[in-house]
Amino acid sequence: MLQSTIDNFVDIFTDVSKPYSGSIADWAKENIILPEVYGQPGKLDLSTSPWLLAPLEDVLNPKVTTVIKIMAVRVGKSMSDEATIPFWLSQAVGPILRIHQDDESASAAVETKLLPMLRGIDCIAPLLPQKKGIKKGLINLPNTFIRYAGDKESVAHSIGVRYLILDEAHMYDAGMIEKFIARTIDFAGRRKIIISSTPNETGSELEKYYLSGKVFEWHWKCANCERYQPYWWSRQRADNSYAGFNWDTILLPDGEHTDIAKSAKTTWLECYHCRHQICDNLENRRKLNDNGKYICIKNDGDATIHSYTCPLFVNINLPFEFFTTEYLKAKRQKQLGLDEDMRTFITGKLARFYKSEQLSDDSKIMRGDYIPNPTDYEKEWVNIMTIDWQAAGDVKYYLIRAWHKNGTESRRLAFGVCRTWEEIDDIRKKWNVRNACVGVDTGWNTTTAYQVCIKHFENFRDPTLNREIFISWIPMKGDGNKLSYMHEDKTSRYYAPTSKQDPLWSQDSKFYGRTAKLVLWSNFSIKTILFNLRDNKLPGIKWLVDIKDGEYERQMYSEGLFDELDKKTGTKKLRWKKVGDANEYLDCEAMNLTLAMRTKCFSGTANEDELKDFLLKDGINK
Repeated sequence: MLQSTIDNFVDIFTDVSKPYSGSIADWAKENIILPEVYGQPGKLDLSTSPWLLAPLEDVLNPKVTTVIKIMAVRVGKSMSDEATIPFWLSQAVGPILRIHQDDESASAAVETKLLPMLRGIDCIAPLLPQKKGIKKGLINLPNTFIRYAGDKESVAHSIGVRYLILDEAHMYDAGMIEKFIARTIDFAGRRKIIISSTPNETGSELEKYYLSGKVFEWHWKCANCERYQPYWWSRQRADNSYAGFNWDTILLPDGEHTDIAKSAKTTWLECYHCRHQICDNLENRRKLNDNGKYICIKNDGDATIHSYTCPLFVNINLPFEFFTTEYLKAKRQKQLGLDEDMRTFITGKLARFYKSEQLSDDSKIMRGDYIPNPTDYEKEWVNIMTIDWQAAGDVKYYLIRAWHKNGTESRRLAFGVCRTWEEIDDIRKKWNVRNACVGVDTGWNTTTAYQVCIKHFENFRDPTLNREIFISWIPMKGDGNKLSYMHEDKTSRYYAPTSKQDPLWSQDSKFYGRTAKLVLWSNFSIKTILFNLRDNKLPGIKWLVDIKDGEYERQMYSEGLFDELDKKTGTKKLRWKKVGDANEYLDCEAMNLTLAMRTKCFSGTANEDELKDFLLKDGINK
């Protein structure tokens, strides 16, 4: 055994053969055996996946620094990255960093895919350490290393690498792509960056990189007119007919609703130019792939960056029927106000960035900017009510504050405890708090809390959108993981954009189809600012209470700042932790401050230096 290992090392280190002159795909076919965990285990033959070949060719193109693959799920983008790693190890050695969405995904990919693959390659297997010698997140080889991890800050500031692979970058925190790319600067001129991901939202950091260079889109060739075109899902012609994927609409016995299963079975693909119809069979699907090619749809920008996009239609194991079924189901959900399935269809199957619908400006509604004939008080002040619903005794702690619209003053108007939502609503009306300015904590009995919020509503005509919109109480939840959230306007704030949540209404409910618009808020950031308001440490801002109350004051000092290990990043982070018996009023104040930020009565723009200043004011130098 020992002599065999020595002989292998001698063969490797005395090998003076010429570098491999073929493509990565050819090398992979000669050397890589995919383990059983892959959908098609055995010898890797990428000729059956032609949409993967051009990106692989650019990995060897010295004029291309960055290859970006924005593709649908399950089309082999990550598998081709895994095949590239052993090619680098055998032909162009350099330190490698591969990032996944979290540590668990990174470890699973290495243990079940990458390592079994490497152990099956003759020229690499002898270089691998024994199982006990592989540290978590690191594979050390005699002449280089492979680092793998989640999108952690600690890794983004570690040693430089020649090769960088970012897997499923759509799930990374804002700013992380740029930080990881900075790890390759030491190897400028020799580095190679690969970003492989399904898309996310338009305007995202990922889309910015995708559009920064040349963009190539996978097109199919019509067998009749021989013209190339994208895989449009639906493309309207001048005569109002549609190209792309079409089907016959078959109704259910009620004569109103679509029979999704039967309709989907009739799906065909239609050429935009000559109207030729492609039926779904194995022969046609293989021809579509064999004759497909990438077309450059954006030729400007950074010439060293090549982006590729490819939809899920290239997967011949998924019939056209599958896509129509998924689309019609997503469309039905979207009609009910739930757009998550449609977003998944567009990003995961069509491989396109998702553009959210234009929403009303909640801040103007909450501020009362649209109130006809406002009073002098309404012109200057906004009343905000927040409720912390507790499981013990089913009680509701409430707090009402008035915030001056210029952000210079806040006054506590009322606080207390109620048993019923009817009592809460009576108090709201007494203090003239609009429904749009009521926040409810959803940490307990979440679904019921969503329903309570929606039941307290009003219809309001938005003059900007020129349509009637539904306004209700706001479900809220503290988030212990994030300091801030990126919004569509590219501004980072201490609260998240609203996200639609399903309240699970029964079909006979009059609210069926109504979704709750959840607002997450950063527990650490909001409470750090709140405690500085509490202690009058923010110059120029008055934060007042109406009367002194011992229980309220005790709760306002019921949390302290502690170091806690963050499992995702592997580093210690400061967190506010409960040290008293009760903190309901504290949470009410934190939510109230969050809504004040949403009304623009207090700045909600995230600023890390500002947070550090707040901590220093507390005498904490961290």
